Amino acid sequence: MSYFLICKNCGEIISESNGVCQKCGTRNISNDGFPIPSHEDPTLKDNTNNNFFQETKSVADVNQVGNNTKKWKVAFFFSLLLMIVSWGVTIFVWYSNKSGKAGNQKEEKSQDSLEEEVKQLSEQEYEEILKDACEKLWWCVGYAEERCSAAKEVWYNATYKIKDQKTDEFTMKDGKFYDNPFEALRVYQGFVFTKSSTIILDNAKDSVVVMLKELSNPPPKWEAVYKMLLKFYNEYCDLHELATNPMGKSSLVGFIEDYEKLYSQLSEKAGELRLYIAF
Repeated sequence: MSYFLICKNCGEIISESNGVCQKCGTRNISNDGFPIPSHEDPTLKDNTNNNFFQETKSVADVNQVGNNTKKWKVAFFFSLLLMIVSWGVTIFVWYSNKSGKAGNQKEEKSQDSLEEEVKQLSEQEYEEILKDACEKLWWCVGYAEERCSAAKEVWYNATYKIKDQKTDEFTMKDGKFYDNPFEALRVYQGFVFTKSSTIILDNAKDSVVVMLKELSNPPPKWEAVYKMLLKFYNEYCDLHELATNPMGKSSLVGFIEDYEKLYSQLSEKAGELRLYIAF
């Protein structure tokens, strides 16, 4: 049985026995003797598609390897990061524990030192230290009162332009009074702080503080007296501050009122202490 083919390229009719178009030369029959569809290239062999898929598969394999490499790098990075964080936490915990132990040891030593400082004294030892503390504290009160009295004179004479041989070197410059009384007080304070008696006063106050620590665990007989001494010392600190810094008060009247009130209260408390211990 014979049939005709139509050339897939130019549309020319081709006989069955001749698969090549006489017009355009296009081959229309495959090696197996079957007509070639118009979408296939007759020059391609059967293994063409297989090669294509093999090439495609090779590219896919390369991409898969690349993806696996990226995943491995990410996993390695996060593992390394986790390891560093773990090390950091371990070191921090170790250092914190070490610091805590050192702090506890230091606190224990401080408590031991405090216990040594406040050890129980005999009544006779306590009375001797108590007497020395009262004497030194009363001496500090007397010196602070002298300083306040001198500051009051300088302030008063500078305010009202009063000449006085004791205060002229502080209230006047080149034969003229300072316009501002605080200038005179500054000159006076500079003079006072250069005197060795100021160092003696500070040392005496420090020695009183040391003795108060020794007296902080009184026998029952001296408990009330120790409390009176603490109040005495606290009020003295106010007088000491006033004596060393009179310019802390904004007015002469306020300074005089505070100074006289404090000294009066300290004198009364000293009298109360003398009822129990002579100094």
